[in-house]
Amino acid sequence: MYDPGDYPPVVYPSRTGLVLRQMRLDRGKLPPSVLTGTDRLYEADRSDVIWEAPDFAAFMPHASVEIQEAVELASLTGLRRGDLIRLAWLAVGEHAILWKTGKSKGKGTARVPMMGETKALLQRIRDRYAAAMEVKRPDRRKPLPDTVLSNSHWQSWTPSGVGSRFNDAKTASKVERNCHDLRGTFATRCMLAGLNDQEIADILGWKTVKVAAIRVKYVDQTRVVIELGTGIAAAKV
Repeated sequence: MYDPGDYPPVVYPSRTGLVLRQMRLDRGKLPPSVLTGTDRLYEADRSDVIWEAPDFAAFMPHASVEIQEAVELASLTGLRRGDLIRLAWLAVGEHAILWKTGKSKGKGTARVPMMGETKALLQRIRDRYAAAMEVKRPDRRKPLPDTVLSNSHWQSWTPSGVGSRFNDAKTASKVERNCHDLRGTFATRCMLAGLNDQEIADILGWKTVKVAAIRVKYVDQTRVVIELGTGIAAAKV
């Protein structure tokens, strides 16, 4: 059933069909190809909306550890959901993540700087995998998936699978934020790390005016986004 609280309150006629299809995709009722090209619309409408510490604190207790990892990785890389679940370990370098994105027919490359928090998260995923395999019989052990993120069966996520599990936690937590809004959170992390607006815009594929709007709203006006890390850590299961 449609819940107006799941999406921005104003939905223009030209976008109604796309929004409804997004809802059905997230619930696993449509294949991912149906929504090709809709990231741009979402980005244009919500580029100055981000996840803050209270959002993470409310969301995380209702999410599985696999969804927690997905949300945290999104906030640390700025990758869109499709690229996030396809991100391969081979793309992870010592200083940056280099990944051919699904946008522009795979011709674009995301160059994401590696933060200390990103390295820590990736190590936690590896450690969790090692611990899970250690308690299994040798013949039941699985190799580490090629993708950084995986579901509870240590298999790569499907778009509908991760979308459905994300929406379950979102509904339970009553957090009025979308997965795409984590890109703005990543932008604030880059600001706190000292990157300028042009550098951040280049990483996210945004115009500098969008980055500047987030900086004014969340960083320059003394909003303490640095507490995000503490909020996420405290909310983990």
